[in-house]
Amino acid sequence: MKVSNRKHLLHLSILILVGATFVILAAVSVKSIPVNQQAFKIESESFIFSQLNFSIDVPSDYVIEEKYSLVILKSNVGEIAISNNGTNFETIDQYLNDLGVKNHFSLTDKEDLVINSYPAAKLIIGKRVDYFIYATEWTVYTLSTDSEALYDDLDQIARSFRYIPQ
Repeated sequence: MKVSNRKHLLHLSILILVGATFVILAAVSVKSIPVNQQAFKIESESFIFSQLNFSIDVPSDYVIEEKYSLVILKSNVGEIAISNNGTNFETIDQYLNDLGVKNHFSLTDKEDLVINSYPAAKLIIGKRVDYFIYATEWTVYTLSTDSEALYDDLDQIARSFRYIPQ
C-alpha cells in the first residue's frame, strides 16, 4: 500500500512540475516592452530582436510586444506586425508570385525595392500595406499594417530594417 501511495505522489509531483514549467514558459514567451525601457535598446530608437535576427528603428510612441515568431508594434491608432517566414523560393519575386496564387490576389500594386541591400517589395492589398524583405536565403520578413494612420511609420520602420545573422 505504501509503494502505491508513493507512486501516486511521484506522478502527482511530476504533473505539477510539468504544469508549472508550462505556465512559466508561456509567461516568458510574451513580453510587452514600452519603447522607453532599456531592454533591446541600442541607440535612442533602435531595437534588436535577437530571436528573429533583425533590428529596426521604432518611433518613441510605440509599445513593443515580442512573441515567439512575431513582433507587434502598438500605437494608439493601430498596430504594425513583423514576422519571418521560411521559403523554398530563391527570390522575392518567386515568393510573392506563389503567395499571390495561393491567396488569390494580383501583384498589380507591387513596388520593387532594395532595403539596406536586401531585395524587397511593397504590396498594397485593399487597406493593408505589406513590406516583404528577402534578407537571407530561404527567409522572408513581412512588415504590415491595415491602419492608414500608420502607413508613414511602417515605411520608416521597414526602411530601417537590418538583418542580424547569428
